[in-house]
Amino acid sequence: MEIHAVRRIEPNEEITVTYIDHRFPRDVRQRALQQWHFTCQCAWCSLSTEESLQSDRNRHEILNWGDNYPPVSLWSGLTPLSAMRSSISEGETIIEICKKEGLEMLTQLFAIDMVFAYSEMADTPNCLKYARMAFGIALARQPPGHQQLTLLQRYLENPRKAAGEAWGKRLPKNV
Repeated sequence: MEIHAVRRIEPNEEITVTYIDHRFPRDVRQRALQQWHFTCQCAWCSLSTEESLQSDRNRHEILNWGDNYPPVSLWSGLTPLSAMRSSISEGETIIEICKKEGLEMLTQLFAIDMVFAYSEMADTPNCLKYARMAFGIALARQPPGHQQLTLLQRYLENPRKAAGEAWGKRLPKNV
């Protein structure tokens, strides 16, 4: 097994592995883990009842949004610009919830979508913001030279060039 850290690991801090879909509520995760005959005691499963209920609400929102959220590739030309802006706003909220819940992989996936969405809107500052976020997580998770790292590096160097024809394609033609 190979493990990549996405944050600093403190001395004597336990490193854990996810056995199940971590988007589910704590009671569902705990029941699913019974097949391995242990009770998870990670930071998320060890929250107080009140904190766990909030975490469960967050994860439900992530799960619901992720299952119903169209990827940016489906937005192109099909979604009115106002709806795209609404989806971007929701995506930014979900990214913050994913970060709060320690769900780095989902944070990375949603951040990459934001890179593409902001490229289509020719929004360099936000494109770079999410490219940096996704790159930082990918750097810890992907081997050097991985195509995702290469793509994100190109966006960090020159978003307009990296996006190619997609750059600004959602802007009104008379702008």
